[in-house]
Amino acid sequence: MKKFKSAIALLLALIMVVSCGYAVFATDLPESDSNNTAATATDFDLDDTVKGRIEEVSDVDYFTIDVEKAGIALITFSHDVVASSASYFSVKVLNEDLTVETDFTVAGTDETTLSTKFGIEKGVHYIVVSGGQVVSTTLDYKFSLSIDTEARAEKESNNTPATATQMDLSTSGNPKRYIGNLSQNDVDYFVVEVPKEGMIYLYLYNTNGKAGEYTAEVSKFIEGSGGVSSLKTIASLDILSQDRDSRSEPIGVGAGKYYIKITGTVGGYETRVFYAEATVTMEKEYNNETKYSEKIYVDKEKSITASLIDYKDVDYFKFTVEKGKKEYKFVVSLIDTVSTSARWTVTLRNSDDAVVSTTEVYSGVPAEIKLNDLDVGNYYIVVSTTESYHSAVRYKITTEDSPNSKSSQSFWEMLKNLDFSSLINSFKEWSLKLDYLSIIKSIVLSIKTIFGKLDL
Repeated sequence: MKKFKSAIALLLALIMVVSCGYAVFATDLPESDSNNTAATATDFDLDDTVKGRIEEVSDVDYFTIDVEKAGIALITFSHDVVASSASYFSVKVLNEDLTVETDFTVAGTDETTLSTKFGIEKGVHYIVVSGGQVVSTTLDYKFSLSIDTEARAEKESNNTPATATQMDLSTSGNPKRYIGNLSQNDVDYFVVEVPKEGMIYLYLYNTNGKAGEYTAEVSKFIEGSGGVSSLKTIASLDILSQDRDSRSEPIGVGAGKYYIKITGTVGGYETRVFYAEATVTMEKEYNNETKYSEKIYVDKEKSITASLIDYKDVDYFKFTVEKGKKEYKFVVSLIDTVSTSARWTVTLRNSDDAVVSTTEVYSGVPAEIKLNDLDVGNYYIVVSTTESYHSAVRYKITTEDSPNSKSSQSFWEMLKNLDFSSLINSFKEWSLKLDYLSIIKSIVLSIKTIFGKLDL
């Protein structure tokens, strides 16, 4: 019985050894013989670490993979270190049509080299390895391919709004990252479709590895004079060389298309646009001019949240002063905590764009615009800042009671602001309800009674 148990134990041990040996073989894949063309390429999978060697100067090794789902790909390439900074390997990635998707070289002194991240589509792709400036016939290499299927890539050429790469919006729990790569004097455009009024956040990630600096601008087509539309920048975001990531303040938007323009240093970056339905009323950019002003209302139940993206940003808000609605005031107050020295200018302009008043809003001190001081008509509230204060800031505009307005007015001002049309209409309605015949009879009867009592 003991011999039988020992035999069983030995058999199980052999099975484990064989299984382990098979598992190692499945993830450590050698190149096949004569894989020097696309037709004879060595097949591999994402969980494989592929091994190979350049046998002679003219040797080229082809490897092929059938990608099941598109995403962002990264190649990890390694070899034994040699004391030379010259390139020992040249690596290219080709699509099914043998068009180069990305390429890079591997220096002798670099034990492990990472490719730049690149977009890869569903289908057949080739990785081609050849010798570099120096060819060693004794130096083995190995590489692996990983794909992030939650991310996407720009599609060249996307250097104009007309050729912009379509970008899906990120939503809560569903990020949609896009990777791009700028060459010399390059510019990348992406376009997103916002389904309905809400707010977006713009993100930038520095994946260059060489201290890259990038600027992203959000823009939309605005109709100008003569019905001609032009692209207007509504917000921008910078990422500096020391930053890992950067996020914009919330940008109020309406439904429609918005374009993301990326410029900066040569190298790689990632970006995404997060969308959320607004829980408060947000200003909708672009409201930087009188004709594009945001409409606000004299209503205590309605407020608007807005932001100055940078010192170049200017926000215009249009409102109407009506008779009977002058016992209120607009209050402009900061939401964000700012330095006590920072100032923002709140200018009131009339319908002719002439300045009526100018005040400032700053930390803990709001600006007020009292309607009782104004004539009936249309006005604009203009919020701006100067170059001396660069940071983005959020603020809100609310409607509040202005209880001291009557006492501050003269008799003639109160008389001027009376709504005489309402008084006349009320008198007309009252007069139509009178029974004039009965009134006349009563008057005649009263006169007779009076004369009858007189001793003439």
